[in-house]
Amino acid sequence: MRTRRRSAILAHGLLIIVSIATIAASLGVIGYCLFDSAKAEERLSGRRPTYLAGPLDANPLDNYGLVFGVGHNSGASLTTIHQALAAGADVIEIDVVPMGDTLISAHDVPLPIVGREVFRGPTLGQAWRAAADAEVIQLDVKVSTPFVRQKLIHFLDTHPTNQTVMIATSDITLLEQIQTAHPQVYRFLGVANAATLKRLTSDPDLAAMLDGVTIRHQLVSPESIAKLKAMNLIVLAWTVNDLATVNALVEMGVDAVSTDNLAIMRLLSGNQSGERRLAEHRANQVLGSRF
Repeated sequence: MRTRRRSAILAHGLLIIVSIATIAASLGVIGYCLFDSAKAEERLSGRRPTYLAGPLDANPLDNYGLVFGVGHNSGASLTTIHQALAAGADVIEIDVVPMGDTLISAHDVPLPIVGREVFRGPTLGQAWRAAADAEVIQLDVKVSTPFVRQKLIHFLDTHPTNQTVMIATSDITLLEQIQTAHPQVYRFLGVANAATLKRLTSDPDLAAMLDGVTIRHQLVSPESIAKLKAMNLIVLAWTVNDLATVNALVEMGVDAVSTDNLAIMRLLSGNQSGERRLAEHRANQVLGSRF
């Protein structure tokens, strides 16, 4: 009898603890949504803010050459893919994160359990199909683990395309594996801070494995551009939504700009500049290797 009563008391206590933990977690999610609604939406559903469509804040340069425009995180929804394509974006950027055993198109990993239930963004496969008319697809791998690396390489194995494909990531191991498994895919190192930039510019072997960098635009300077260009790297600056900054970056020598601004995408569109610039880079690599 005492044993049964003790078990009942323990079970009741455990139920209370679980209930309190559930309530606390629920309140935490509610608070998260209330106090940082934009970030909460990203983590819950994978959505990103809508594209900017306002007027440009500066006069365009006379010539942007082969500088190309990237639709920043345009793969976050089918709507933003279509918006970026309609604006003439040279590159559709699909951010890649895992959700369970699936790769999805989202800037942040959805919250466990809750995020999976309310996620409204596309899978990687759905975004890939929607971007079929893009001249270049950039897969920006936000979270790289052995599982993600395996899934991504399998995805490329099973989704052949005539489009130009770029992989952007801060994970050097993934870039090395892509070089072996899919050498035709362009490899870009994500540079989000000064430490990564310093490591790259002091490591010629790492630079030799890359085609370029995707770099936070605040890290771009005449000095950093000179070092990156000396290593024969394409420079893609992110994320820039005002034309005055775009113009300054182009004058410093960047090759591409990632933007949420549809007007900037239109300005940089045309003549397949993204595809041509990347093909030109590879041709120069081959020519250089002969001498």
